[in-house]
Amino acid sequence: MKPTIIITNDFTESSRNAIAYACKLLGDIPYNVQLLHVYTMPVSYASDAVALSSLKDEYDSMQDSMDHDVEKMKAQYPGLTFTGKVVVGSLIESLRDQIDEVNPEIVVMGAVGDYENLWMWDSELLNSLTSLSVPVLIVPANVGFKPIRNVGFACDYRTLCGTKQINFIKWLVKHTAAKLHVVHVATGKAESESMEADNEAILHEMLEEVTPQYYGIEDPHIIDSIAHFVKEHHLDFLIVIPHKHGVWYNIFHQSHTKQLAKLNHIPILALHD
Repeated sequence: MKPTIIITNDFTESSRNAIAYACKLLGDIPYNVQLLHVYTMPVSYASDAVALSSLKDEYDSMQDSMDHDVEKMKAQYPGLTFTGKVVVGSLIESLRDQIDEVNPEIVVMGAVGDYENLWMWDSELLNSLTSLSVPVLIVPANVGFKPIRNVGFACDYRTLCGTKQINFIKWLVKHTAAKLHVVHVATGKAESESMEADNEAILHEMLEEVTPQYYGIEDPHIIDSIAHFVKEHHLDFLIVIPHKHGVWYNIFHQSHTKQLAKLNHIPILALHD
């Protein structure tokens, strides 16, 4: 059975960019691609009979737009199988329902403008990066696809990576033939140096077959350090794991969201914890 990915589609240029990016990333792999539009009905509709009566017209219009995009993608990427779906509900719950239904390998979403604007959106979009059970890829609107030569993995040795996370990283590196750069930014607040050393050794063993390069940085300003690292090593793609209460988890929950504007020019893949 073909593997599946879900790409959210709100019929904007940022969504179309994310769709194109994901399809070009897949290349010749025969995937099922589900384009998903989630329509969140305004609260006022619940008590407005006139508004409710117009909901079907809105739904039909969105379905027509989806059908158009599906046919267009079929023509552009004949090696992929496309389906489209329009659902009414909240983003997180709708994505969870679709994940349960089609068991995708990844969810892809486009970001309007830059990350600084993205984090001002509905909190549900932010929560998708930490609450969904599959990897989530965010593609900024200004990032078009180009061959991925350098993949960065911003790791945290305080927490051991899981097998599924490692397997996904290895799949991406092998699929793109990219060089993997593993960077650990220490903030100077190490709680257990021996535990971190053990986890680092385990990570080296798990990633051995893709021969990554490892880097260690000590700096309390993690995003600044990562942004500099991205530029210095010409990264095309950044992988993070938002461990609960870790730095990326906090960032994705709006504690330091404006800092992400420093990473505007690179897609970010969040592997679920």
